[in-house]
Amino acid sequence: MTMRSPDDIVANDATRYTEYVSELMRRVKAVDLRGTAVAVVVPASTSACAGEVAARVYKSIGKGRFDNVICIAAGTKAAAGRINIWSERTYRSRFGEVEVNDRLRNELCDEDDDIYVSDAGHFDDDGIGAQLPFLSETLGAFSAVPMVMGAESPEFCRELGNAVAEIMYNQKTLVVAVVDVLGGSEEAVGLFKRHMEQGDVSRMMGLVASEELKLRGGGALIAAMIAAQSHGVSAATLVDLRLPNNGQPGCVGAILSH
Repeated sequence: MTMRSPDDIVANDATRYTEYVSELMRRVKAVDLRGTAVAVVVPASTSACAGEVAARVYKSIGKGRFDNVICIAAGTKAAAGRINIWSERTYRSRFGEVEVNDRLRNELCDEDDDIYVSDAGHFDDDGIGAQLPFLSETLGAFSAVPMVMGAESPEFCRELGNAVAEIMYNQKTLVVAVVDVLGGSEEAVGLFKRHMEQGDVSRMMGLVASEELKLRGGGALIAAMIAAQSHGVSAATLVDLRLPNNGQPGCVGAILSH
């Protein structure tokens, strides 16, 4: 079967996009994974590259393992200097909708005043919304906590990573970091692979801050690594990493498991 590209799908036709994701999930092969997934890194964009990488990541974690998803993405300028969690009972995007877990949302906001309940900085044309068809295909029914980072300093990353780690205990919760690769060198790609596979948060922070490898969602990546390490994860399975091509963002996919 010839797969349709997301570029061929009408932007506001959620049904057709969901069908595309279902086809893609049936076609791709899962990677060999040791242990149980705790967090994943997936592309924010909806390019053909992004779809392939996201499908392989989600297929590899296994069906129905999680009841809750904490999804972290980069925020727009409206979220500057804040971490904002979606405020309504339902998160809606052109790719579908999901119930927001109010209990987990409130627990996160109790952690520190830098984490707010606000829709400012959220966007639905890619990022979090684009994950919903993949998550529905993988998990079935689930609730979510969609959040965006309007600042990605080491302090914010540690704050969010530790807050997320606290609420993951005794709860079947998957952390999803939404990340796009905007540029970089082959040398930077090599460093990223090494730091990710070794679970080296400090060096990954340094690489992200240096912008030798330019990421949208670098803070989400670091926060997810910190949260995962609190649950015994010290390394990751890197599914794919590609630099930008033909005007499309590059793609990264990884699974942190214990």
